[in-house]
Amino acid sequence: MEQSDEIGALAGAINLMARDLHHTLVSRGYVENIINSMMDMLIVFSPDLSIQVVNRSTLALLGFTEKELLGQSIIEVVGVDFSEMISTNLFRVGFVSNIELNFRCKNGEIIPVLFSASVMRDADRAIQGVVCAARDMTEVKKGEQERARLQAQLIQAQKMETIGTLAGGIAHDFNNILTPILGFSEICRGEVDPKSRACQCLDHVINAAKRAKNLVQQVLTFSRQTEDKRRPLALEQVVNEAVELLRASLPKKVGIRQRTTPGLPLVMADPTQIHQVLMNLGANALQAMPGDDGDLEVDLDQVEADKALAESVSGMKPGTYLRLRVKDSGQGMDAETLKRIFEPFFTTKDIGKGTGLGLSVVHGIVTSHGGYIVVESEVGKGTTFTIYLPAVSTPQTVEEASLYDLSLGQERILLVDDEEIVLLLIGEMLEPLGYRVTPFNTPEEALTAFASEPNAYDLVITDLSMPRKSGLDVARRMKKARPDIPIILLTGYVGTVSREESAAAGIRDFVMKPVVAKDLTMVVRRALSGGESNVMGI
Repeated sequence: MEQSDEIGALAGAINLMARDLHHTLVSRGYVENIINSMMDMLIVFSPDLSIQVVNRSTLALLGFTEKELLGQSIIEVVGVDFSEMISTNLFRVGFVSNIELNFRCKNGEIIPVLFSASVMRDADRAIQGVVCAARDMTEVKKGEQERARLQAQLIQAQKMETIGTLAGGIAHDFNNILTPILGFSEICRGEVDPKSRACQCLDHVINAAKRAKNLVQQVLTFSRQTEDKRRPLALEQVVNEAVELLRASLPKKVGIRQRTTPGLPLVMADPTQIHQVLMNLGANALQAMPGDDGDLEVDLDQVEADKALAESVSGMKPGTYLRLRVKDSGQGMDAETLKRIFEPFFTTKDIGKGTGLGLSVVHGIVTSHGGYIVVESEVGKGTTFTIYLPAVSTPQTVEEASLYDLSLGQERILLVDDEEIVLLLIGEMLEPLGYRVTPFNTPEEALTAFASEPNAYDLVITDLSMPRKSGLDVARRMKKARPDIPIILLTGYVGTVSREESAAAGIRDFVMKPVVAKDLTMVVRRALSGGESNVMGI
């Protein structure tokens, strides 16, 4: 590189200047002024390695006085590795150029330098000394390290994006598998004696399928990159669900204790994101427990943020908050680690044990909800995360419960899905309630039937991901033929469909796979009754 060539040329030039000084009229003082004005370090040492000349830059960078360096061995500055380089290269070849060395400062600090040296000889070719030029590379090295760090972060971010895309595709297929397992199990359960062994077995199947559904939802949450959907939320419900999922996934030696104060107010929040916060904190707590053995406590209560509390939590405003505390009995953190735990990609875990994204995601979600997060930890005594979310006074909606009570109907429904078993399942769910379902296995068949009789149907349910035409394509074509037809999107993985794109296609509502009978019935009734549209960024 250019600066490397400069250092080598500089050492050679100083050597020539010293050699030819007696042939010129230039005074020694003039040459010393030139040497001392140099920004780079310059050192001259004799054949016995004792330092004879140093310039001001050398003294300033290394912290020595001239008296302390003159007469000392160059090895004191450069280190013992320099001896081998001198014997094998410098005195034999006559020069070394642009090599990286470490200089030792007076205070013990080591600084990287780019080093060149040239041997001085007399008229008889006997070695008189060596002229060395060195450039401080500390800032250059810091820049290289920063570029390497940013490059590593970019690669990590790209890897996470790829994993998210892959995870979303797997979730789509897995939800299609779960749909008939959960759906038909619920149907069978309704047709057997509630006290029978068959009913008990079906309960186990349904519970296992719901656990799998929750796990898939976590995968979808990780892979989704869309707007959140906040609403007045009973936080204790989300906490209960997350704790149950944690209880099922944590090792048996980890005990979980949960305490919730009854009658808590609501918070304005996205339940999926709050669920993600709890799962990330639970996973972080587990990794802090040596041998997968310890205790995890999850407490939820209400607190009034008075002046004292508001002053103790940076940026906090006085008011009513729900306080969520997640405490583990793990190994804890030191003060330096505490300062950095919310930094993206910062992790103390071994390679392959963590990405360094979990806690930064938690911090981002909490702050985006207008909340605050406080961490207390001590090495050997565990860690406590305390989250404050502002309470709201909006009452809980009862719309969904009332719609479910009015779930019986007689309307005509056009259903299109490329999975035969999904067509069969949804028909089994809706037809006993009085709905007349006409299923189609391909978008083309459904569009042809709708085009011939657009008024023969009261509602359309279409899968999102199908060969050749997506559910959005189907919706656009049907809306063009009949603008007033309500359309429900059925999907196992919503991918990157935006709120605006869904609304423009005429989507009225959506149902996530695996389909649960109660959820499907409520959405169908809401769409047919002209209830408020539930289109979101999906």
